[in-house]
Amino acid sequence: MSCATERIRRALAPAAALVLGLAAAQAAEPLAPKQLHKDPALLKQLFVEAIGRPVDVVVAEFRAERVQLVVVDPVAPAVFETWTATPRRPVQREEGSAYVACPGQRIALETLDFAAGARVLAQIDALIGANGFDASNVVQARLAGIEDRARRRPCDHLAWFETLSDPVDPLIRVDAEWTLDGTLVRALDRQSRPIPPARLFSGGFGAGRPKTAPPVPAAPPARHDYLAAGIAEELAQIEQRLGAPLALYRLDIYADSLQVTTVDADRRHRVTVWRFDRDREMAAPEAKELVGDDCDRPFALADFGYPRLAELIAAAPRTIAAMPEARVRKVSVSRRLSACRKPPQVSVSVEDERGYGDVVYDAAGQLVEARVR
Repeated sequence: MSCATERIRRALAPAAALVLGLAAAQAAEPLAPKQLHKDPALLKQLFVEAIGRPVDVVVAEFRAERVQLVVVDPVAPAVFETWTATPRRPVQREEGSAYVACPGQRIALETLDFAAGARVLAQIDALIGANGFDASNVVQARLAGIEDRARRRPCDHLAWFETLSDPVDPLIRVDAEWTLDGTLVRALDRQSRPIPPARLFSGGFGAGRPKTAPPVPAAPPARHDYLAAGIAEELAQIEQRLGAPLALYRLDIYADSLQVTTVDADRRHRVTVWRFDRDREMAAPEAKELVGDDCDRPFALADFGYPRLAELIAAAPRTIAAMPEARVRKVSVSRRLSACRKPPQVSVSVEDERGYGDVVYDAAGQLVEARVR
C-alpha cells in the first residue's frame, strides 16, 4: 500500500466509524410491537426510553394502530411535544408543537396506566357493537382535561373519554367518560341526561326508538392490484397520449398506485410524471425539472426485460432467507439504481414483521443483490 493511500485511509477512518456507529444505533432502536396494546407495559417502556426524561402527559390518544402522547417538560411547561408509536416502528417525536386546550390537567408519564387506555379502547369497541353506534370514524380512547358539564367548569379534571353517535340519527349521541384506571363512570346523552353504564353495555341504549337500519351500500368494485395484475393497460394509455414509444425515466409500482416518469423528447433534463390511483384513474400529468446530476437518459421497456417483470416480482419474497414470510411493498425500475450509462435495474422492496429488505435484478433478470436493510 502506498503512503498516499495509507494517508487517505487514515483520514477517512473516523468518518467511516461514525457512519457505522450511527447505522448500528439505528438498527438497535427498539420497535413497537405489531399489536400495540398486547403488552401495555412494554409500550409504556418504549415511550419512556424514547423521550428519555421525566415528562407529564397532557393528551393521549389510543387507537388500534397508533398511540400518540402530547407531553410537557415540568421544567419548561410552555413547550409541548408530540410522540407517536405505530406498529413495527420506533417511538418518534413529531415535528411542530401541539395545541392543548387544558394544559393544567396532566399526569406523569411514569404514572399513566397504559393498560387502562387499552381497556377503554376495548370497551369503546364493545359499546359500538352493542348499540350500533357509528364506527365509520376513527375509534379511539382519548385522555385529556375535560369539562364538568353539570357544574359548567371547563378543564375540570383529567379523564379518558369518547363521543359515540348513531349512524342514522345525528341527534342521538353519548358522551362517555372513564376514570384514569379505565372504569366507565359517566355517560350523558345529548341533553346531558345520565345513562346507566350497565344499560350501555347491555345494548339497551335507545330502546323504543325506531330501528331504522342504515342503507346497505353497494359493494365497492374490486381494487386493481398493480403488483399482482400488472401495468400493461396504464403504459399503453400513456403511450397513446404521447403518440410515441415510452421513453422511461423511472417506474414506481405499488399495490394501490402506479407512477410512471417519462423523459420529455423536446427538452433535456425535464420529465413528466403520470400517476394512477387504486381505481386506475389517471391524474393530470405533472412536468418536472431534474435537479443536479440526475441521469436523463431514457430507457425502453425492452431494456430491462419487461415481459419477465411479473416473474421477478413473484420470486423476490423468497430470495432473502432471513425473511421467509416477506411480502412485496414496492417495485422500482430506474437507471439511477445502477449508473446512467448502464441498463436500468429492477429493485423489489419487501417487508415482514421485523423490517424491510431489497432484492435487485439486472436488465437480464439476473439477481444482483438480496439484503436485509
